[in-house]
This record gives sequence, C-alpha cells and structure tokens, in this order.
Amino acid sequence: MNPKTPVGRSIRTAMTGLSSVAARGLVGITSLITIPLMLRHLGAERFGLWMSIASLQAILSIADFGLGNSLLNAVSVGFGKGDEGLIWRSIRTVLRMQCLLSAAIAAAFLAAYPFVDWPKLFNISSVSASAEVGPTLLILVLAFCLRLIINVIQQAQMGLQRGYLANLWTGLGNGLSLAGIILALEHGAGLPTLCLIFVGCPLVTGAANVVSWLWRMAPRSPASGVERGMDSGLPKQMLLVGLQFFLLQATAALIGGIDPLIAGHILGPKSVADLSVAQKPFELVSIFLVLLSQPLWPAYREAIVSRDVRWVRWTLLRALTAALLVSGIAAIIMGFAGRYLISVWAGPNAHPSTMLIVGYGIAGVVTTLLTQASFFLNAMGKINFQLAILAPAAVVALSLKIVLTEHFGLAAIPWTTVAVWAVMTGPPLILYMRRLIRRLPSISV
Repeated sequence: MNPKTPVGRSIRTAMTGLSSVAARGLVGITSLITIPLMLRHLGAERFGLWMSIASLQAILSIADFGLGNSLLNAVSVGFGKGDEGLIWRSIRTVLRMQCLLSAAIAAAFLAAYPFVDWPKLFNISSVSASAEVGPTLLILVLAFCLRLIINVIQQAQMGLQRGYLANLWTGLGNGLSLAGIILALEHGAGLPTLCLIFVGCPLVTGAANVVSWLWRMAPRSPASGVERGMDSGLPKQMLLVGLQFFLLQATAALIGGIDPLIAGHILGPKSVADLSVAQKPFELVSIFLVLLSQPLWPAYREAIVSRDVRWVRWTLLRALTAALLVSGIAAIIMGFAGRYLISVWAGPNAHPSTMLIVGYGIAGVVTTLLTQASFFLNAMGKINFQLAILAPAAVVALSLKIVLTEHFGLAAIPWTTVAVWAVMTGPPLILYMRRLIRRLPSISV
C-alpha cells in the first residue's frame, strides 16, 4: 500500500497510533498497578518524592533542544518529496548533535551533583528519603541522556510513518519494566532500584531498536563529497528549528508539567500523593489520545507537501472531535465518582478533594484539544505563533500557581491552568486555526 495515498497514509497512521497505545499504554498500566503498591510500600513522603522525581521527565524531555522534533519535520518533508538523501543527511546530522549534547548534559550534572543539597531542594525531612533522593536522580538523568540519542532514530521512524517499529520495542521494554517493578516492590527495593528498573528496561530495548533498524536501513556506502557539502548547512538549520520546538516544549512544561514539583516545594512531599492520584487518571487519558494521534503530525506534513488538503481537513476535524468526546466523558465520570474510584484504587493513604479532581478533569479536556491543534500547527511549521501565545501564558500560570497554592491549597493548581488557557490561549488559537484551515490550498511547507 502506497503510504502517500490517502488510504495508505491513514493505514500507516492508524498502525503507528494503535501500536503506540498498545506498547506505551503499558506505562499507564504500570502506573495504575504500581501507584497503590508504592504508596503502601514507600509511605506518603517517599512516594511523594518518587512522583516529584518522575515528574522531572517532563522537564528533561525538552533537554534535546527540540532536535528530535526538528528531525521529525525534516524527515517528513523528505519522505513526502521522495528525497532519500535529505532523510539520511538529516538523521546523521541530528545523531551527531544529540551525542554531543547528551555528553555535555551528563558532564554538567556529574560536576554539580556533589555540591547540591538534594534533600533540601525536594523539601525532604525523613532520613530514608534523604538518602535515596540523590542516587535516584543520578540514575534518572544519566539514563535520560542515553535516551536522547535513542530518540533520534525513533523520531526518524515517526517521520517515515513507521513509528510502529519503535513501538514494538517500546512495548517490550515497558512490559519488562512493569514486571521488574512489581518484583522489586515484593522484595522491598528502594527508590534507586525502582528508578533503575523503570528507566533501564525501555532503554535497553530502545537501543536494540536503534541497532536493528540502522543495520537494515542505513546506506552502506559513505556519504559522497557533494552530500558532505550539503550536510554543512544542516546543523544550523536543524538547530534553529529545534530551538523553536525547545521553547515550545518548555512553555508547555511550565504550564502543566511541573505541578507535582510546585506542590511538593510549597506544601511538602505528602501533598504530592493527593495531587498525583487526582491527576493520574486524566493524565492516562491524555497519554492515550496523544499516542493514538501523534502519528498524525508527520502524516499532516507529508500530506501538505503532497497537496492532499482534503485529507488534512477531514482528519483534523475528526481528531478534535474524538479528543473532546473521550476527555469529556472521563471528566464527567471522575467529577461524579472520582473520590470513590480513587479510594478503591489508591487506598486510604490518599484523599484528594472534589475540587482538585474536577479541576484536573476540565484541564484535561482543554489540554487534549490544544495538543491536537498543536500537532497540526507543528506540521504546518507554525511554531512562532504557538510561542507567542504560550510563552506569556506559561509565565502567568507558573506565577499564579506559586502564589495561589500557598493561600488556597492544591486545588488552585489545576484551576489556574484552566483559567490561563481560557483567557490567554484559547481565543487567539481558535481564530488563527480557522484562518489557517481556510488558507490551506495556497500554503506550502
């Protein structure tokens, strides 16, 4: 099936999306199973510390300076044009840059590690948690540096609409991680061991994907002199686009990705337990929708290059409708029965308020819709517009959360997100999207 036809494109997009849900959905299953186990095993403070450290992945995810997303767009364009040279020049360029960047991040962290008071930074009081916070962070950061390199090939596979290949390996790693964490909890493992299992298993299988794919697909002959000359301008071009994506990811992380860190710093690690069990169900719904629809990003871009405007419009409308229905149903169910369902799931050690649950429900609806819009805008290369509306919103949201959480408690965090989206982000985004969609036939990327 030709992937550049509407049917072929839809089939490959569906294959990648469904395989993402099946493979990476194991992360959600792992959370559902292990959160109550870890809460009982670790206690409220150590569990809160774990969730705070785990939330750092939202911040670390932007540490590639947007190079992965820059590569995805470049490979999608090369695929749409049938330009194999552009595809492999882009992969080689970003792979080299990412290796240098990962080495620099690891070196900087190792140099600073002995001089930082990690227990004070995370507001830890107990002796056991204080002893575990540093080693756990060390494992997380070093594993993430390796993950940045592996992610280059996964993004290239996404750009070629073959993300399902990476998802097979990811599913294997997440399955091993789930089994390992359950086994480690039964034997009373501490946070460093749990973290090593959590990040290590997907890392090993991801590395296997890189080796097997490059062995089968990479050109056997070295780059010619002409190709090397063409490579000379790519680093600057990829970095400039990557920096746009980096700023975009940073603003998104500030708005919604560091809520546990805010709660833990202001109210203490025990409050993170209540916030996490209220946030997690909606986070899982959001992850499900993102995994299912993220393959639309390279598909949108390839379709635009191929001038298949009708497919883009048709697919975007259905993606927005599906996101609204799924996230809306989840918000309604949790609004009425959330406290009961959470008590059954997480046990008596966590008791979030109804206001906190409802706030995250509404925030989840808005966030999923904005994510669908972002995939389309990323494919169109409209990063500067997103930055223009998100950067001020991120600064306002972060400031208000810090101030309001001190006075009104945990519920202020998600409701601040909702208010900032509704007032500062939603109106200009809706107007811009309508105008852009009407102009699609005359736009090239």
